[in-house]
Amino acid sequence: MIDWVLVRQAAAIEPTNALAAELLLKQAMGCDTEKPGCGGCDSNCCGGNVTLVEKPTTEQAVIYGRNGYTDERDPRQANGRGHVMTNDKVTGIHLTVHVKPERKYRVSNFYLIDELAASGQTVCLVKVYGKDGREKPADVRLATGYNGQDDKFDEYLTAGNARNEFVITNKFWPPSLGPLAVVILSNGQIDSDVAGNIGLPMGHHVSFYAELTER
Repeated sequence: MIDWVLVRQAAAIEPTNALAAELLLKQAMGCDTEKPGCGGCDSNCCGGNVTLVEKPTTEQAVIYGRNGYTDERDPRQANGRGHVMTNDKVTGIHLTVHVKPERKYRVSNFYLIDELAASGQTVCLVKVYGKDGREKPADVRLATGYNGQDDKFDEYLTAGNARNEFVITNKFWPPSLGPLAVVILSNGQIDSDVAGNIGLPMGHHVSFYAELTER
């Protein structure tokens, strides 16, 4: 039987520790990776424990979305990589992610809930996960005054609810940047990647979803 908790843990650590993630996935399938020559789940290597092997982080300080930059680690979904209108409805938006490897939390998923799916709502829902893949509390904020930077915003707004669901009212007109960003604070300082370019393009009612995971 697959251990889905371990699968979630593997997904959470894969960007910074691919080897450990691979071993966790094998354990989730019941593979004993401590046995010599174990390369997968067969009749000779099932049912044991796994020893995680750490390796240096391979994360780089990049900005997904700036000048069109992307790579295989880009956490933005397809509808967050360019402004798209379909039958006068917003179905795509140009989001940005500032990767800051020295900070505690990384953006692991970020996408638009388009105008049709949002059904008139204008919110940004944020979820935070620990290294174990379980949802955890954190000081999530909606930063105002985003203009392509990864620090020193105008204000750091709280959601006012335990769900970390922020109401979005700020409009912008592409190709100008959306004026809001999602961050996590630790001791009053930004301690996460920055999920930026959030707002209501041309006033259209859209929503957003972001996940941040502990490094």
